[in-house]
Amino acid sequence: MAFEKITPLAGNVDKEEFVDLGIARGSRWKRLRNISSQGFTLSNLKLIMPIIDDSVKRLLEHLDVISIQDKAFDIHKYFQELSMDIISRVALGETESHLFESSYLALAIRWVDRLNIFPLYISLIILIF
Repeated sequence: MAFEKITPLAGNVDKEEFVDLGIARGSRWKRLRNISSQGFTLSNLKLIMPIIDDSVKRLLEHLDVISIQDKAFDIHKYFQELSMDIISRVALGETESHLFESSYLALAIRWVDRLNIFPLYISLIILIF
């Protein structure tokens, strides 16, 4: 499984004080899953789908402009922007899309770097993709 590949980076997931859902096991995983699953009910997901749809459409508009140049580009930064735009609108209460205009992404990247939470970042990537 993917979790086991990153477990060495996170230390002993059975004894660490802070363990995220992506790498937790056993009863800790079950507890975290029960807490987080309440936010991901079908009715809640239906509420946020228009927000996700709008952010994706805005990203596609950016990608259409880039594709006209007919050269390779790094898609990673675009997915970062999309993810942060959706998170800021759904979880942080932004009412409009700020794709490529938000300071949240730079703040999140600095936060991840400062706290040295690489295992959390990797597990989020695994969960997202």
